[in-house]
Amino acid sequence: MKEEDRLYEDLNVDSIMVLQLVVYIEEVFNVTVPEEEMDPAVFQTVGSLVDFIHALKGEHIKS
Repeated sequence: MKEEDRLYEDLNVDSIMVLQLVVYIEEVFNVTVPEEEMDPAVFQTVGSLVDFIHALKGEHIKS
């Protein structure tokens, strides 16, 4: 899996899987995903999802 892999197109993630993924993220990373932050852009690529998790945890991302 690479950061540029697209969740929907490359990894065949569907809308149900996204909901399951959100629950998994909340449980594993001990964060809450606010409903208003459920932006489709977050789930475009593996990298965008990783950045989102870092942001939820209040971590700074190295550019």
